This record gives sequence, structure tokens and C-alpha cells, in this order.
Amino acid sequence: MTQQILSKCIMIATIMFYLLTGPKSLFAAADLYEPDNDLVSANVIDLNSPQAHTLDPAEDIDFVSFTGVKGNIYLLETSSVEDTDTYLYLYDSNGKELAKDDDSGIGLSSKIVWTCPDAGTYYAMVKHFVITGTGPYDLVLSNAGYISGRVLDSSGNPLTDAFENAYIDVMIGDPCGDSTWVGWGTINPDGTYTTEGLSPGSYYYLYAYTKTDSIHIDEWWAAPMSSQACSQAQPVTVTAGETTTDKDFQLDTSPVISYTVTTAVDPIGTGTVTGGGNYNEGTTATLTASPAVNFFFINWSGDSTATTNPIRILVNDDKNITANFNSTKRYMIVPIRSSDGRTVFVPL
Repeated sequence: MTQQILSKCIMIATIMFYLLTGPKSLFAAADLYEPDNDLVSANVIDLNSPQAHTLDPAEDIDFVSFTGVKGNIYLLETSSVEDTDTYLYLYDSNGKELAKDDDSGIGLSSKIVWTCPDAGTYYAMVKHFVITGTGPYDLVLSNAGYISGRVLDSSGNPLTDAFENAYIDVMIGDPCGDSTWVGWGTINPDGTYTTEGLSPGSYYYLYAYTKTDSIHIDEWWAAPMSSQACSQAQPVTVTAGETTTDKDFQLDTSPVISYTVTTAVDPIGTGTVTGGGNYNEGTTATLTASPAVNFFFINWSGDSTATTNPIRILVNDDKNITANFNSTKRYMIVPIRSSDGRTVFVPL
């Protein structure tokens, strides 16, 4: 009996020791890489070899280490599992923070693209964004790849104003259905572009997204020519450490839509308005009201009720805007009416 009691006491003491001092709770959903809660216990992560981790219990953190090669561009990226909201950090061998990221990856995932300044050992740490949060995630280290090309106009010439009028979106999934944005391309003033660092794969789709005031039409990348039809989109392969080139877009020109801005003065003869006329859709008209002698501007009416002068109007359909004035002197009403029914004032 004494031996049985002693055995139970030892078992209870062992459980209590791990509950109080162990790196994780005995009941936590620990992953295969634990313990990994500091630089000393960090596990090595190899290139292109994803690791499945679990943040559990609350406030758990996971460290990994890798050997960086000077000049190499690395991509550290988490993949959210069960909507785990990760926060990713990068450190040098002395524990100095080099970079951090919350949600630059897909959804709640994190992503860091980093150029190694010197050969040596580096560390990555993952924690939950919410201090009490737990959950699984995947972590991968790869050499980042890029996609580059040119944005051309309908005549095949570099679209030199593309820097102001278009972006290159990088998508994964179904171009005609459930697709997810994973990155973007910077368009230079000469029409060339380069995407941000991407993980290797053959599942990327490129989309030239134009601004609302652009005369060019959004298109998907396809060979030999980009297309407005999502069904024509073709995947682009990204190779680790390399740039996939010549993924050019040739954007069609959208028909120019014009609208009319019609101005009026009320009462007639009390002032003038400049700025009316025909404008292309998406452009801006500036209207300025100028009162006649002995009159002052009150406000605008019609498609604008502003009281400022001048005003700027976004032209997205036909506009009818009237400048209203009042007199600084006394006037009497003469029983003469204009063709549109308004009263004409003459001074006493």
C-alpha cells in the first residue's frame, strides 16, 4: 500500500512539474518542433520545405533558424490555417530585429521579403497577433522570384503614362471565379513593371488594373496578347531566385464618353458663369461665377448646391448647374419673363 501511494505521489509531482515549469501545457496541441520558444531552441528551416506549427497555449511563440547567403533575396511566409492570425519577425544572429509583418500574405498570413546583407545565421519568430490567440499555421522559406514586363498601348508602344493610370495585380485561383490577390507590380514611367517578391510556383495570374479615369481597358495577361476575357488568362511560373520576363500587356483603348456641363445664371443678367461645355467621362470641370456690377454671388443650384466659388465638378453624366446672385441695390420687377419662365430684373 505504501509503495502504491508513493508511486501516485511521484506521478502527481511529475505532472505538476510540467504544468508549472514546462515550455507548454501537457494538454496543449504541441507541434513536432517544440520546444522552440527562443533563439537557442530554434529549429532549422530548409529552403522550400514547409513546416507545420501550432501556436498553443496562449502567448506561445515559435523560432526557426536558417543560414543566409549574402545578396540572396529570401521570402518568409506563413499560411494561415483555421484563420490563425500570425505575426512574423526576422532577427539577426544577435537577436536584433530586422523586419516584421502582420498581414502582407494571403488573408491573415504574414510575409517578409528580405535581401540578405551578410552571410550568417538568421532567425524568424512567429506569434499570434492576439495575445490570447492560438491556432495552427504553416511556415515556408524560399528564394523570392519576380515577374516583369511592359505595359503597351493598342499600337504596341510603351504606355509611358502607365505609372499614373494602371497597376499590375498578381492573383491566384480562378480568374473567372474565386481568385485571391497576393501581390502587385510597380509600373515605371516608361511602361515597364516588376512585381514584388513571390514564392515559387506555376499558379499566378496577372491583371492590368486601370484607374477609373483611364482611357485603357483592364486586361488579363495571355500569350501572345493580353485579353479582357478572364477565360483567356494564362498562368505564369515563378522560379526561385529568378525573374520571369516579357509578360507584356497591350491594353485596348476604351471608347471616349463625353458629357455636357450646362450652366445658367439666375436672375438673368446678374452675372456670368465660365467652365461649362463638353467633358470626357471621369474628368473634372471647374465652374466660376462672376457677379455683374451691384450683384453678389449666393450659391449654386441644380446638380450642385455648394456655396463656394469656384467649384470643381466630377463629370460622370450630364450636369445642369445654376449660379444664383442677389443685388446690392433695390430692384423692381418688370413683368417680362424669359422663355424658361424666369423673371428679368431691371434697376430702379
